[in-house]
Amino acid sequence: MAVAPEAKPMGEAEVLAFVDDYINFFDKAASKHRKTDTILRLALIILSAIVPALTASSLPGKWTAVTTIVATAVAILTTCDSYFRPASVWRHNRSAFLRLRALRRRYFRGKAKEIPEEEYSLAAFYKDAETLITTEMLAYSDLRGLQSQPVASATKNNSP
Repeated sequence: MAVAPEAKPMGEAEVLAFVDDYINFFDKAASKHRKTDTILRLALIILSAIVPALTASSLPGKWTAVTTIVATAVAILTTCDSYFRPASVWRHNRSAFLRLRALRRRYFRGKAKEIPEEEYSLAAFYKDAETLITTEMLAYSDLRGLQSQPVASATKNNSP
């Protein structure tokens, strides 16, 4: 029976790369959902404003079909907004991005001796970052209505 070798502890460069990858991930995800939310909201506002104008107009025939299509589009966009919730996902990802950046900034402030040494050790920084990332991933699963699964801690074998 083969035994898996112990993972080598991570150094500062690896920990910073790990955190930076997640900072970039949350930043890109937030930007994507912000754009989606903005486009969806603008489309809803414009189409919702058009429906009463089309309904009130006394144009014959084909305008009834156009009114029906526009009203249906508003209903579909509203359903998509309720189901996918891009505004909520954007706020979640933006919050995670800002919290990770703050954690990283605190680590560097500690290295510059601006805060007590025990608050900025590499091991504490990695543990705090991993806890935050795991918590955010589970919160995302709950936000999207997915089944939350316990996440095994990555600090078992390779904590700094």
